Amino acid sequence: MNCFYIFGCVGLLFTSSSAWAKQLELHVYGPGGPLPAMKMAAQAFSKSHQIKVLVEAGPIEKWRDQAMANGDLIYSGSENMMTSYLQGLPDLVDVKTIIPA
Repeated sequence: MNCFYIFGCVGLLFTSSSAWAKQLELHVYGPGGPLPAMKMAAQAFSKSHQIKVLVEAGPIEKWRDQAMANGDLIYSGSENMMTSYLQGLPDLVDVKTIIPA
């Protein structure tokens, strides 16, 4: 499973039917530092798109296995942290989806 990565903040756009969106859960993983902002962004996105966003944060060891199983999006606190993710999770992050802020 490949996961999308957005550096710094979350900005997502879904162009799908509302029936599909109501069934979707978006699984988001990343470090604890940006967690308050990520949770606020997740709540705003959930409210406006009727998509449940589940954010799990902390040291990579805490969420690595979960992200490998169901990760949709990974965020990072810095560019060097993303480089570490690329090295530690080579099968998870699709490099073409990295969007630096």
